Amino acid sequence: KMYTLAYRYTTEAGDSIVALGSYRWFANGEDYMVRSARLAKAKDQSMRDALAGLVGATATIQIASFAHWQLDKDGVETLKNTLINMTYADLKLPVIQSTNIPGLANFQVVPVKSYASGDITFYGAAEDADAATQFAFLPASQIGVENPEYFTIDTTRYRLESVHQDNVFGYGLGTDTIITKAATKERNGLKVFSMSYLVGYPDSVTFTPAAAVEYVPATAAAAATFKIVDNASGATVLGAAVLDDKELVSTVVKDNNARKEGTLMPYAFEAPVYPEIAEGYYFFQSTNKATADKYIVNSLCGTAVNSYREFVDEVSADNSYNVWVVEGEGKDMTIKNRYTGEDFSLILFEAGEGLYTTGKLDTFKIEAIEDIKKGGVDYYQIETPEYKKFALSLVNGIGENIYVTTVADSVLGVKVDDASLLLYPTVKETKKYGVNDELVAETYTFKTKDGKVLTRNAKGQLIIDEEEGAYPVIFAFKNAGNGEYFAVYNVLTGTMASQTTQTVWYLNAQATDNYMQYVSGVGCPEGQDRFTLEAPAAPKYLTVAPGHYTIKTDGREDMLTMGADSAAIFRRITSDLKSDYNKESFALWIDTAKFDAGETPLNVPTYFIMKGAAYEEDTLAGNFLGAYRTDSVMFVEAKRVATKDTLVIASTEKALKNDAVKPYQFKFPFVDGEEGAVYVQNENNQYLRIINEYVTLTSKEEEAIAVNVVTTEAPTANEGVEVSEVKVIAGEGQVTIASAAGKKVVISNILGQVVANTVLTSDNAAIAAPQGVVVVAVEGEEAVKAIVK
Repeated sequence: KMYTLAYRYTTEAGDSIVALGSYRWFANGEDYMVRSARLAKAKDQSMRDALAGLVGATATIQIASFAHWQLDKDGVETLKNTLINMTYADLKLPVIQSTNIPGLANFQVVPVKSYASGDITFYGAAEDADAATQFAFLPASQIGVENPEYFTIDTTRYRLESVHQDNVFGYGLGTDTIITKAATKERNGLKVFSMSYLVGYPDSVTFTPAAAVEYVPATAAAAATFKIVDNASGATVLGAAVLDDKELVSTVVKDNNARKEGTLMPYAFEAPVYPEIAEGYYFFQSTNKATADKYIVNSLCGTAVNSYREFVDEVSADNSYNVWVVEGEGKDMTIKNRYTGEDFSLILFEAGEGLYTTGKLDTFKIEAIEDIKKGGVDYYQIETPEYKKFALSLVNGIGENIYVTTVADSVLGVKVDDASLLLYPTVKETKKYGVNDELVAETYTFKTKDGKVLTRNAKGQLIIDEEEGAYPVIFAFKNAGNGEYFAVYNVLTGTMASQTTQTVWYLNAQATDNYMQYVSGVGCPEGQDRFTLEAPAAPKYLTVAPGHYTIKTDGREDMLTMGADSAAIFRRITSDLKSDYNKESFALWIDTAKFDAGETPLNVPTYFIMKGAAYEEDTLAGNFLGAYRTDSVMFVEAKRVATKDTLVIASTEKALKNDAVKPYQFKFPFVDGEEGAVYVQNENNQYLRIINEYVTLTSKEEEAIAVNVVTTEAPTANEGVEVSEVKVIAGEGQVTIASAAGKKVVISNILGQVVANTVLTSDNAAIAAPQGVVVVAVEGEEAVKAIVK
């Protein structure tokens, strides 16, 4: 039995001595006082009296027979170095515990019923485990997991030798599941620990693993390796080692005389400690000497040995392998790689102000990412792909401006300065991945301008053909950094272990015979061809669909309209009751004069700008902007024969054709440096300008007026639009026109192409029309827009 006491005894010199320590009683009659604190001369009489009072309390501490106590020095020293094994009952721990061992934090102590030769048996839920003296440590994040990982001695060694020692290694802490394979289950001993403390020091705990890692030096026939050895003798314990000015947990030799390097470190249990890191996205930057200031990232170029990680100089939020996501707090906090969703570590330990460690060598600091993008990050996501087109430019060391294009018999290869092949993408598949499925990888198929398909022939060469055939071409564009992409047939999701073993098909140029093909690759993508997606140059001219618009001076409220004398003027809406202008005064009808969707600057869309437009029989009638008198551009009443660039002037009935129509045909060149602003320029290359409130013409761009062409309210047939007594109703795949029997109806799409031209035979006529916006012109009425479902 062990008792803690204070006792006085007298030396031969007669001095009164106070011994503070522990008294241990054995059944065989041997009694020892173990000095675990200090000896001091007692000069104070009150202390002497208090100590003397202990004599007589013999029934409890059994020392009444000792008037004078001669210490057995050898026995005292032996007991002072005796380790007391801790039992599960001694621990009296909460469910979650921690220690001051770097990395051994926030875990559940699991009592082990038995361990032998790699086989671990745990206590059942109903069994009494109080007497257990061996334990496994289960990280809090693994509680309830089907096949959990336990803390273990790591088999990755780090060198401890000094200038005096060679081949001295330490082994830190890691995590691993219980192994069932006979060949390697001996490693389970690295997960089983016993705990002990010195007499009188219950808060200084020694952790002893059931097995240890032993270094096996290299020989002429084999490289250096390791083996697992039994540690029943307790020769190896957890201690500390100093590397690069950092103190790290490490296995060390327990015997002071045999230990070459490292320090014996009795540790202690502590309350759980959880790093305080706000939820968000982070970069992790190493602070280790060998990798200082480099960032810790997942990488396809990594290996299982380094957990598929690398240390790199630069990182980007546009590469989700680089980004770590923190969610939750306290015991529920998780840190996962944004791309794979895999844990950075099962535990995280604060290693100092702003510093963190997993208990191994990867001490690091964190850097918050303020602006993070979701969706297409690692894979380029083409927004509204049906409206996008681009040339594919090859990036290599040969030269610049190398483009994928047809080289012979529709076979694709590369040429210099030939960006004529434009690819029009269509989404093939959209796949979500990463933490919370907030990332998107899209694959695409492609057509050309004339509707042909990008595909492959039987030789595997990429070609342009009428049909996709048996060898489809599918691309996703995986971010390679610096605005460059790998064009890949298949996308990578899942764990790093699966990604580094999965075959990926990359688009590559076969240099010898100049054709494009897929080339397989596994893991690290270095050496694969990279591409940029180059959109055609921004349009120089504004393109609009037929409809109602206002033409407003850029930055002001003045709008173009027709004055009382038919002159083109700019006015604005005012609150003046005498004003002749209201919102409807400025609604102009803009209709296609000619349109070509070609890619060259020569094919510029031009338009008629009209006031009071209406369809009559086969013609579009109204007041056309374009005639010119001495001091102003005029609106002139005229008719345009449907789909023809011929104007018939109402006052003279003269038909204007070819060059004579050019003053009435306008285009809208963009103004450099002014987003959305355009000039109004006729086909004679004369610009509108304002002089004394009137609109005139100039051949000098710097004198032109900059305007914005803005859609304005027009009758839209969602519920039904009345045009005088005529009613237009949009439906699914059709337009219904009521109260217009005997009248001519022309329906055009947004490009001005006529899709229906007929005379109605009833007052409730349904006419087939394409999906989208169409323009419906009923004879004698103003044209209206309708949205066909």
